[in-house]
Amino acid sequence: MSLTLLEMKRRAGKILQIYSTAGGWLTNRGVAEVDIEEIANDTYRNDIFPLFAPHNPSDFRRVGYADNWVANGTVSASSTASTLVATTAIFNASMVGLTVNNSTDSVSAVITAFTSTTTVTVDVVIGDTWDGNSIFVLGKEFSFGGDGSDIWMIETVAAKYSDTATYKTVFSKGLKHDIYQQGNESGSDGYPVFYTTNLTVNGIDVLGIGIEPRFKSKISQAFEINYIQLPAAMTDASTLRIPHLDLALIDAMVSRGYDLKQDSKRAQMWWDRYEKKRMDAFIRYAPNSFNPTMGTALPRHISAIARRTR
Repeated sequence: MSLTLLEMKRRAGKILQIYSTAGGWLTNRGVAEVDIEEIANDTYRNDIFPLFAPHNPSDFRRVGYADNWVANGTVSASSTASTLVATTAIFNASMVGLTVNNSTDSVSAVITAFTSTTTVTVDVVIGDTWDGNSIFVLGKEFSFGGDGSDIWMIETVAAKYSDTATYKTVFSKGLKHDIYQQGNESGSDGYPVFYTTNLTVNGIDVLGIGIEPRFKSKISQAFEINYIQLPAAMTDASTLRIPHLDLALIDAMVSRGYDLKQDSKRAQMWWDRYEKKRMDAFIRYAPNSFNPTMGTALPRHISAIARRTR
């Protein structure tokens, strides 16, 4: 049975002489419990996981679904001519060039100018005909909500371009500078392409995707994204998703603990032990994807996609 993180921390703490069953965690020893936990998560997520994930990605594969709009709202009665006014703040300057879909009347317009978070100019005269209707701003580049930290690698992207479609078309993967050689490419519904890109959301750089062709109407769960999930940071009750690595991780915690105590000789000895056990576990590793806990799940970051903020 796998050890919990708390059990692994305590075993490492006893070796480092910073924990005892009777006295708990000791202070002023050059390394603390919080350091040991940080070492455990850093080693697991940045050293162990990248070694094992490509070997058997099925253990870490997830499928997420997402809508194709980046903002939605209701049209205000103060809209006139080609000025579109929303009743709430849904627009931003980066939306110039995006399509606004009026789902009530099944018509669309392109945003040509940004005035404020409630007001934009569009490329057609709408007058009062959109008043009270529901509108959706359709995206082109998407991040995956939050900080997107659980996406390690995107494998495939598929989407449907109409609500009546019975299946999703798998996108080909391309490079952004290859797709937009002229700057005005529009793509084809029958041959959609996606590219990965770095986006900035609320001041944080996150992984995102761009697509061609763009969507023309609002579609619920338009996207299906298959990706490799970076394991979440462990807490005290957590166990490793990869078997046979408990003792190896303890050795890594001890090694880097000795680094903090500035004992390089012991640190190297325990790191050598860690690397040997890690490779032994890698050789013995077999897919664990039959485990129901490894199955398809709706991840928290894909449940709501956010528009790129430039």
